[in-house]
Amino acid sequence: MGYQPIYQYLTKFSNLTPPDESVRRVVRNAIAAVCGIAVPIEAIRIVRGVARLSVSPIERSEITLAKREILQWVRQRLPDGSLRDIA
Repeated sequence: MGYQPIYQYLTKFSNLTPPDESVRRVVRNAIAAVCGIAVPIEAIRIVRGVARLSVSPIERSEITLAKREILQWVRQRLPDGSLRDIA
C-alpha cells in the first residue's frame, strides 16, 4: 500500500465556493469601503452568484454608480466565480 501525495487529495476540494454568509460579509465591506454606505448583512442575498440588495433607491443608485469598483474590491478578496454581479 503506497501513499499518495496530499495535493492529489486536495484537488477534490479546489472547486468549492465560500458559504453565502462570507460572501455577504465581503459584499457589505466592499460597499462600505467604496461608497461609504452601511448595508446590513440581512439586506444582502446571494442568488446564483448575484448579490441582491434590499436598500433604499438613493443607496441603490449610489451602489450602481460604483458597481465596477465594488466588484473589483470583491474579486480581490474572493475566489473566481463567487460573485458575478450586484443587482
